[in-house]
Amino acid sequence: MTTLAQRKSPLTNHQRGMIAAVINLCEDFSIAANDIWTIYVHEETSVLWVHLYNGAQLPFDCDWFREELNNLRLQQRVQKADECKVIAVEGKRYTVLNTSNNNNYTVEPHRVFSNQRCTCMDCRKRNQVCKHQVAVKRYQLSLSETLAVR
Repeated sequence: MTTLAQRKSPLTNHQRGMIAAVINLCEDFSIAANDIWTIYVHEETSVLWVHLYNGAQLPFDCDWFREELNNLRLQQRVQKADECKVIAVEGKRYTVLNTSNNNNYTVEPHRVFSNQRCTCMDCRKRNQVCKHQVAVKRYQLSLSETLAVR
C-alpha cells in the first residue's frame, strides 16, 4: 500500500479530485483538512480510510465515496462544457468543437453503450459522461425551448 505522501510522481487531476472530495467529506464531519495525516483505499474491503494526526482512523464506504466522486466529476464536466460548441448535426450525430484545443468530436447520444457515445478518450476509456455529451444535451434543450416559444 502506498500513501499519497510516499508517492514520487506528481498527482494527477483524478487524484487531486479524490483528495478534494475526501477533504470535503471530512469537513462534513467537522474534520479540518490540516488534521488529515494520510488517505488510502483498502482494496479487499473497498473501504476508504482517513487517518488523522491524533491517531484516529475513519472508515468510509467506498461505494458511497465513488458515487460522490462521480458527482464531482460530472459537475466539473458541466462547467467545462462551456468550452464546447455544437457545429454540425447530421441526423442523430453531432459534431462538437472543443474551443480550448480546436479538436472536433462526434457525439451520438442514442448509442446503447455509453462508451460509444463520443469519440473522446474520456468517454471511450473511462466510460463516463463527457463535456461533449453535456454540450449536446444543452444544445438539444436550447432547441426544444426555442420550439416551445414559437
